[in-house]
Amino acid sequence: MASAKKFNVGLKKFAGDATKQGQRYTKAIIIGLYRDCILRTPVDTGRARSNWMLSINSPARGESKVTDSDAKKGQHSGRTKAMTSTADLKLKQGLENANTVFITNSVPYIARLDEGHSSQNTQGIIKPAIERAKIRAQALENLLEG
Repeated sequence: MASAKKFNVGLKKFAGDATKQGQRYTKAIIIGLYRDCILRTPVDTGRARSNWMLSINSPARGESKVTDSDAKKGQHSGRTKAMTSTADLKLKQGLENANTVFITNSVPYIARLDEGHSSQNTQGIIKPAIERAKIRAQALENLLEG
């Protein structure tokens, strides 16, 4: 009887650890996707780059008035790091209860930027970011398979 109880405790700990590990991998992929969307966004005034928002279970609405005009394409600025840290915190607090994670941008011209209508980035934003997320996910899967 004691060994069955000990076995049950061991299984529960393993299940909890596996769940936490899965959440860490999921969070890493989501944060990477979010960061890639931010960094792939061309910068003129910084308005588009500053309006990427991550939310849980419902899409973020509205537009931020803060801009990231000091950022250059492909570089982290203080604003980019703050946005990624905020997203990381949201995921830590809410990933367990998340049905859907949304990454949105509400500036009216984001679709044109995503279609490559900028000399700073002619390949778009979302599709290349998703492709990188798939590569990260595959790398994690390969790691788990040993």
